[in-house]
Amino acid sequence: MIDHEPGTRVFAVQSADEKQVRLYGKGVYVGDDFPPGTPAQPSPEEFLKIQDMILEFDQTDPISILIEDLRKKGLNKEDLDALEAQHKAQNEVEMARPLQDRVQEYYEHAMKNPKIELDDGSVVWGFQCWWGPEEQYEEMVAGREVVQVQVPV
Repeated sequence: MIDHEPGTRVFAVQSADEKQVRLYGKGVYVGDDFPPGTPAQPSPEEFLKIQDMILEFDQTDPISILIEDLRKKGLNKEDLDALEAQHKAQNEVEMARPLQDRVQEYYEHAMKNPKIELDDGSVVWGFQCWWGPEEQYEEMVAGREVVQVQVPV
């Protein structure tokens, strides 16, 4: 996912090759949102699957494996101990949160998508295009023919 602030001026491209850029247009990244037809809440079945995944992950300790691997590579013991303690503290805070909230947060992270409102009033979603900040537009097109294309409905 691209990390830009809502309100950032952007361009959106359908596709490009060495000769041509097929451009949806320029506009504003308004933030991440649910694309049309995507419910704001997981279905009961999705909820249970996400809940089971979270509970299973809560039983693992992936940082210990990483820390042990880094120790074998000779990294600083004090820094590794601090990293491990920090991770364990963060994990305790996360596991103390209501499971319902954790499931909803995971669902939203998986289902929301970058929403771009183009200057012509149409909306294009991140899954429909390549996009980036407007200041990178000239570098991106780099002498290629630019063809304006319509956003899919």
